Parts: sequence; C-alpha cells; structure tokens
Amino acid sequence: MKKLLFGLVVIAVAGYALFSVMQEPAPQSVNDRFVVIGTGRETGVHYPVGQAICALLNAGRSDHGIRCSARTTAGSFYNIEALRRGEVEYGIVQSDWQYFAVRGAGAPQPMLSFPALRSILSLHGESLSIVVRQDAKIRTFADLQGRRVNLGAPGSGQRETVRLLFESLGQQIERMVIATQYAAEEQARALCEGSTDALVYLAGHPNAAIGEALKACSTIILAIDGELVDRFVRQNPYYSSTKIPANSYPDQSRDIPSVGLLATLVTTTRESEENVYQMTRAIYESFDKLKASHPALADLDKIETTKAGLTAPLHRGAERYLRAANMLP
Repeated sequence: MKKLLFGLVVIAVAGYALFSVMQEPAPQSVNDRFVVIGTGRETGVHYPVGQAICALLNAGRSDHGIRCSARTTAGSFYNIEALRRGEVEYGIVQSDWQYFAVRGAGAPQPMLSFPALRSILSLHGESLSIVVRQDAKIRTFADLQGRRVNLGAPGSGQRETVRLLFESLGQQIERMVIATQYAAEEQARALCEGSTDALVYLAGHPNAAIGEALKACSTIILAIDGELVDRFVRQNPYYSSTKIPANSYPDQSRDIPSVGLLATLVTTTRESEENVYQMTRAIYESFDKLKASHPALADLDKIETTKAGLTAPLHRGAERYLRAANMLP
C-alpha cells in the first residue's frame, strides 16, 4: 500500500509539473543582431558620438533584439572601405567623403564608386582648426605661407581641406607651406618647442587633442573668415561656413569663425530596412539625450539632420521612420 501511495504521489507531482510547463508561454524568438559602428580615434568626437548612438539603440534591445558597439577606426575613408567590405554595419564619415564615395571621384586618394552607400542622418559640424603659437605672428590663413605646418597624413581630411583653401587663393599647397607630420602624441610638444609653426585639425569641439595643444604653451586657434570662406564654399558645396563655439576651451570667450564639414551616419543596402528603422527610431525618439551626450552635439537641429550634408540616398529604413514622423517633405 505504501508503495502504491508513493507511486501515485510521484505521478501527481509529475503531472502537475507537466501541466505547469504547458501553461507557460513559448519562448519568443529574438533577433539578437549585433551591429558595429565604425567611428574614429579615441581622442576625437566620432568615437564618443558612436558610443552615444549605440547606447540609445541598446536601451531598446528588449524590444528589437539589436546590440550595438562603437569601434575605434582610422576615420572616414577607413569606415567607407570597411562598409564596402562588410566589416562594419554603420559608419560615421565626413560629408566630403560621403560625396566622394557617391561620385567615385574627387577624393584625395583612389576610391571606387559606392552605389550601395546609404544615408541615415547628419550629425555635428567639424571645423577646420589651426592652432598656432602666439609668437609665430600668424594671424590670417594667408600668413601660413612659407611656414612649417603639421598637415596630417596624405589623404587625411584636414590636409585636403587646407589644400582646397589654398587653391581658393590660387595657390598650390606644396609651394605654400613646409609640411610636417608629427604623430598625435608629439604634436603639442613640437609646436611649443618650435619644430612646427601650426597644427591642423578637422574636428568637432571640444576636442581632447586640440585642448592639449592649447594648454601646452601660449597658443591660439586661427580665425578663418571673409571672402576666402565665401569663395571656398561656392567651389566646394559639401563644405560650409562654421564656427568653433565660445567656451569650447578655457579662455575662449568668443566664437571662432572657420569652415568645415558635417559628420554623417551612413550604412549600406545590405543592412535590413527593419534594423535601420530601429536605429533611426532610437536616435530621434531620444534626440535630447543624444544632444546632451557630447558638447559637439548640443546645437543639433532635427530637421537639418535629415538633409544637411547627405549626398547618398536615404536608407529605406531611415526614410520609413522619418516619413511616419512627418520629418520629410
């Protein structure tokens, strides 16, 4: 009798457990997609901006199953080629490189046309920033003639911008300046010791490397304005007049006029409409959080981000969200 009762109890417990399992909802399928944004170097603005975008997307992972990571890279050209090879799903690239990739021409280094490139939105402005020593007697862009200027690597964005500016003056950069090329960690010391007269950056602000150069010794950021800028922008429509906002750096109480580009977030036609929709949605539905994530993003305008600097077609996923949100004509 005891054995019979024990057996009945076991059967009852097992039956209850089976019943309970049957009543539980079936596991939900999760996208569990992992995407990477190619950004830039850690000392620049692209990397923290990429991190901020990933944080917004990751916050909604329980809804869409997409995980995002920002990867440091060598910059815009690298990101475009990484997108082409499928090494990253998204990239932050400057508006000039987007323009060159769409056309397959005009770039300072060989670049094939990239018809699969697609826009999502534009981000912060990146101003040409030329840091000079106070005692170098350089007060205008034209004063750089005959000086030692750290232009950056051949093919870099800042070197290309300076080259185009000199062309606006009817001059060739090779005949106008003595190019130096110090590594990032050596630039401030080289400027202060007199090994070079000017450091050139193309960056959002505030920027850690520029901040280091400004506090290393008595230095200023050169203002670039007037007819030179007007002529330059007419000749190169993917640039615009910009400013380095006041108080981006210590003792900088006024805006500093300059020229520059826009950082843009791009992807390719390989990325699904749904994933890009979720990326776009995450950004615009937390737009104030994005703006607060870095000082360079503080002045972003929602509508401007849907058109400024975007020469590649909008991805269908981005267009789907923007039309539903009445943010496109």
